[in-house]
Amino acid sequence: MQELIEIVYRCNPEAGVVGRITWDAGRTSTALDSWQGWLRTCFRPILLPHLVLVHQEARVQGVRELCRAAHALDAQLPAVPRQRSLAAGERLIFQKPPQGDRVQGRFLAEVRSSRAPGHFATLFALRGAGFSLPLRTSLLAYLVQELFGGDCSPDALARLLGQALPAVNDGLKAKDVYAEGGAPLHG
Repeated sequence: MQELIEIVYRCNPEAGVVGRITWDAGRTSTALDSWQGWLRTCFRPILLPHLVLVHQEARVQGVRELCRAAHALDAQLPAVPRQRSLAAGERLIFQKPPQGDRVQGRFLAEVRSSRAPGHFATLFALRGAGFSLPLRTSLLAYLVQELFGGDCSPDALARLLGQALPAVNDGLKAKDVYAEGGAPLHG
């Protein structure tokens, strides 16, 4: 788990202060119930395919496709998570891209000029690809970042991350993950 947390901080040096992104642990249910609901309604249908697509397009430097994906995510997220995602993304906009990562610089120019929304998930996946993280590792790191916003204890973080593994594994089985130009799953 410690290595995964280090990867989160590599992708987002301000990981501990971002706060809630799209998952809200909520006050009316247990963290487990809230997490499972979020996995079912937001992560699996919206964020997982988006993160995979961004990771793949970053590898082939598809900036236009990244912009389209960012607009699609913007349209799919409910209002409150959308605003939190954009606010969290603003923190990543000002982080220095990995050395030699031209696609991130080009995409950030699109965000700064308001031609693409700067959602946290998009920018986090771009940074993961820029650091040459395997897709599975990048996805797990994103989930840990979401869990940081829920003020989870280390034990709860590990338990809730374990609950997300079937969603990640199912998402990686999708045939379009292995399409030409796809991202490697393992390091």
